[in-house]
Amino acid sequence: MIDLHCHSTASDGKYTPSELVELAVKKGVSVLGIADHDTLGGLSEGVEAGKARNFRVIPGIELSVNAPWGSLHLLGYFSRPDPPNVAGRVGEIQSFREHRNPLIAKRLQELGISISYEVVVRSAGGQVIGRPHFAQVMLDMGAVSSTQEAFDRFLKKGAPAYVDRQRLDIRDAIRLIRADNGIPVLAHPGLIPLANPNAEIGKVVKSFAEMGGLGIEAYSPVHSQSFTEILLESASRNQLLVTGGTDFHGDSKPKLQLGIGEGDFLVPDELMAPLMAALGETLNPGRMLPHSAAS
Repeated sequence: MIDLHCHSTASDGKYTPSELVELAVKKGVSVLGIADHDTLGGLSEGVEAGKARNFRVIPGIELSVNAPWGSLHLLGYFSRPDPPNVAGRVGEIQSFREHRNPLIAKRLQELGISISYEVVVRSAGGQVIGRPHFAQVMLDMGAVSSTQEAFDRFLKKGAPAYVDRQRLDIRDAIRLIRADNGIPVLAHPGLIPLANPNAEIGKVVKSFAEMGGLGIEAYSPVHSQSFTEILLESASRNQLLVTGGTDFHGDSKPKLQLGIGEGDFLVPDELMAPLMAALGETLNPGRMLPHSAAS
């Protein structure tokens, strides 16, 4: 079993990249893709941890992009943990985030939440600061009864303390990933805000392929079996790679487990061969382990 979509403490996950590798080995996952939000910061650690365990880690990223169908996420997979073109643009995004986060704190203060941005920074412990860190501090100070309440009342899109992030245009993001010989993959298409997803997703996939996209995350815990089948057919029709993953974060998505989602999820191992061929089979020297050996 493989899991090509998980998050570490480099963005908004619970576990460090090294801890993710150890958890993957313990769970019997044979290949792990680390794809943090708008950062490459955890990839070198994850790849090195994989080498030490003779375990394959695929370096990735999850970029926030604007597309004709709305704001969505684009995965990029690489043969190395330091793709230079993506690294340059991610640096610009991180610079914008440094201005965005204090503005979130200011808006919360204006709403009567006596939150200190300095406390949020300390709470993040060196991680890239995001809304989950604000939510946790609000919970710790008793301003909300749960992190979910913090998002619902204050931090989610459309809520009074929400500040939009900087997003690349999807076409620019695709070109950027491909400039580093990476594989741009449409993340969890079931979350794209379509009026009639089953009827419209085929056109979306076709358009994505025409833009230069190379893969579709058909296997996701948010997809029904019927929707997955539609995605598989669309990927085949447009000659796209198929990937899959749990979108594992840890505590912020407590029902999702690494590798198995809510317990009934599985990404087929056979997806790895075409993905590795597309990446030039130059990934770190870990190898796919038999399930029994990995566990």
